[in-house]
Amino acid sequence: MDELITVIDEINMIADFLARRDLDKLSKDALINKFQVPKADLLILLGNSDVQSAFLAGQALIGQLTDKLLICGGKGHSTSFLVSNVQQDVTHSNVQTDARSEADILYQIMMNNFSIDPEKVFLETVSTNCGSNAHEALRVVKDQDLKHSMVILVQDATMQLRTDASFRKEWASENTSFVNFASRKPRLVLEGDQVRFNIQNPPWTLERFISLVLGEIPRLRDDPTGYGPKGKGFIAHVDIPAEIEEAYDIIIKALPKEVFLR
Repeated sequence: MDELITVIDEINMIADFLARRDLDKLSKDALINKFQVPKADLLILLGNSDVQSAFLAGQALIGQLTDKLLICGGKGHSTSFLVSNVQQDVTHSNVQTDARSEADILYQIMMNNFSIDPEKVFLETVSTNCGSNAHEALRVVKDQDLKHSMVILVQDATMQLRTDASFRKEWASENTSFVNFASRKPRLVLEGDQVRFNIQNPPWTLERFISLVLGEIPRLRDDPTGYGPKGKGFIAHVDIPAEIEEAYDIIIKALPKEVFLR
């Protein structure tokens, strides 16, 4: 039991590191308090399996945190999970999911729940992964001549940090400040002998969440096998604190290798 508690604590440490939030809340007041500006130029919602992210984007527009929203996402590894999450929720029974992109699905969920001017929303429906999200988002920004001095990025909790690194790499020639806001801040808790999430309606199974969290550390490393500039060059450099690497080492020694397969 002590070993399980230790593993849970270490997973939570890594999960919190990945689920980057530069604001206490996704609100105008929080933006003013942190960055002394009343509004971001643009919010980009990246395709993911978390339906809540569409509600965050809608609330941001209604709350005048930004005037423009770009939803990115074609069909990728998260699409089937997003479709499953939508189909399992009766409140989204009228959302069409067949052969549709993640951006289209998230857009319909948002428009079903908020009164939003469609002219404020732009869709990108061809990107298939984190890197192409950043590349195609910049293409749309250029094509539509959207202001982008300050851009808020909203993504799945397990992918927020890598998304930031992907945008910093792909948009390196742009004078853009990125503000990160992970759609969730999940933690694992032990109730009796059962490991559970601390959030309602989690968008992942427990096994998938652990696999996603652990899979991010090798990708984020700036070494010959990682995604950083010294490796595959997919992302900008990410500083991984020593305590995060130590937590990862503790977990991989405690859990079977199958857990690390996505």
